[in-house]
Amino acid sequence: LTLLLLICGLLVSGVSYVKNISEDSPSNEFFIALEKIPDNSIVFSSIDNGYWIDYTNKKTAFDAFSFESDVKLNDYNDILMLRDAEISRFLLDKYNITHILIDTKVRKNIWGNQMDGLLWVLNYDIEHFNNVYDGDEVDVWRYTKI
Repeated sequence: LTLLLLICGLLVSGVSYVKNISEDSPSNEFFIALEKIPDNSIVFSSIDNGYWIDYTNKKTAFDAFSFESDVKLNDYNDILMLRDAEISRFLLDKYNITHILIDTKVRKNIWGNQMDGLLWVLNYDIEHFNNVYDGDEVDVWRYTKI
């Protein structure tokens, strides 16, 4: 009975672990979208996507280890939340960001599927932002200085 309980416990924990990993991994569309970004580009995206972006020979503007100061954390949050295109462009220039990658997880967690903050800037400042990839789960925008 003890051995059966032990085996069942290992099976249940293994299955739940595999389920969690499959939900945390990016979709194939995520990697297709990353292919649309030239190598060595600096990409703004969710901190959670940093490892995957770095893996594909691109650079992340912000990662989990880059917040050595409150200024950088504030800049990251300002890029996400401000609806001011001029300030957003200033911050993108400050970190030499060339592309922005937004997936559905970020869209839902940050903006609650509302057109707010960075999403608003991307859609209404068409002089500086071009949609490079428009997928079901991932969008990629190219930022161009004028």
